[in-house]
Amino acid sequence: KRYIEAMGGVDAVMSRAREAADSGDHRRAAMLLNHVVFAEPDNRAAREQLAASYTRLGLESEAGTWRNIYLTGAQELRDGVLRLPTSITSSDALFETPTRMLLDVAAVRLNPDKAAAQPLKFNLAVTDRDEQHLVSVRNGVLIYEQGVSDPLASATIRLKHGELVMTLLGGAPVAARIASGDIVAEGDWHLYEALVAMIEPPDANFAIVTP
Repeated sequence: KRYIEAMGGVDAVMSRAREAADSGDHRRAAMLLNHVVFAEPDNRAAREQLAASYTRLGLESEAGTWRNIYLTGAQELRDGVLRLPTSITSSDALFETPTRMLLDVAAVRLNPDKAAAQPLKFNLAVTDRDEQHLVSVRNGVLIYEQGVSDPLASATIRLKHGELVMTLLGGAPVAARIASGDIVAEGDWHLYEALVAMIEPPDANFAIVTP
């Protein structure tokens, strides 16, 4: 907003953007209008004007990547954020992803407030890949050590790689997997259930060019 005020207000900035667009300088027009949209997200005229500049830039782009970016931005300005269904376990690629990378994803998705309230540590054995990991949560952070197990840990969780995907990242109920025997636990299996509850699902419905 201070940028807009320094340039004489919204009307002045939009007027300069219009002049830039009329002269063919759509990059400058987009830069100016972007400030207006962030200062006044509900300004329909500014959104439409910026969408028009992005559309022009997209149509003029030789690279498909830039064309997609500009046209996606124009669509968002006109129609809002596209709502997409999200399923972390819908991709077959996840079931081929190394365990350490799955744990990395879990660490990124960890809710720090929930994690800070419940430190934990357990051994994780991925039986169909003959892998051992020592998993711990402390100070709101998930940490794992590959190829390590701790005999003093409160639990050892044994499961196949696919079960790890479905529970840790997919949110499938741990208790049901324990009851069915798909997950075998020695010690307090509720620690793994607690970790699963700390993992936030991904959100693909985020804004790209709007506040």
